[in-house]
Order: sequence, then C-alpha cells, then structure tokens
Amino acid sequence: MLLSIHILSAIAGIGATFLFPFILALPKKVSELTLALRLIQKGANYPKFGSILLLLTGLGMGALNTDLFLKGWYITAIVLLLAAVLIYVIKILPGIQNALNVVCEVKSEEIPETYWTIKKGLKPLMITASTIDVFIIILMIWKPL
Repeated sequence: MLLSIHILSAIAGIGATFLFPFILALPKKVSELTLALRLIQKGANYPKFGSILLLLTGLGMGALNTDLFLKGWYITAIVLLLAAVLIYVIKILPGIQNALNVVCEVKSEEIPETYWTIKKGLKPLMITASTIDVFIIILMIWKPL
C-alpha cells in the first residue's frame, strides 16, 4: 500500500512540473498567457502536495526497511527531491507569480518584454528541476549502489 501511494505521489508531484514549460510555450497573446500562468498557479498544489507525500512515503519505507538508509541511491534521491522542491518553491513559483503580476497590468494583447525576461530566468530553473526529477525516477527504478 505504501509503495502504491509513493508511486502515485511521484506522478502527482513530479509529473505536473513536466507540463509547466509546455504550458508556458503555447501562449501568443496576453490573454492566453494570463490563463496559462493562472493554470500553473492553480496546478502548483499538485507538485507541492505530491512531493511532500513522496518524501513521507519514501521515509516511511525507509523506516520499515532501515537498510535503505545505508544505500547511496536512497540518500541521493532524498537529497535531490529536497533540492528540486526548494528550487520549485523558492524560485519557480515566485517567478510565476511575478510574471502573472506583470502580465495582469498589461492593457494590450502584446506580451511585454518584462515577461520574456522573467521567463528567460525561469527556464534554466525549470530545466534543472525537471532534470533532477528524471534522475530521481531513474534512481527509484534501477536502485544502483
């Protein structure tokens, strides 16, 4: 049962964040961009909740099988998950909120240059968080070391 919750948490916590860059790539007008940013903002709870549940279920499995705490892949996955969550919560979500604030002030349908600057700053963070997430998934599947 714990493993099932762990897997579903990974899907909810990690899966949703993979969609965010694609959602931000679609808008061509301010109205579309506003909708996309609000969608990401509303969907932000899935990665937050999923990641917390992923961490708790992972630690729960470690409590049931204490040998996991001696495995390099297990410790690495926990550290990487915490890093990805921190990047997401401390950098990406505030950047999304900042972008939404900028876009909501625009009266025309032309996306302002300020947004593109914000997006340019968020892109490497999103790529980093997604890369970390992929690496975590690989560690959980293959369990090396």
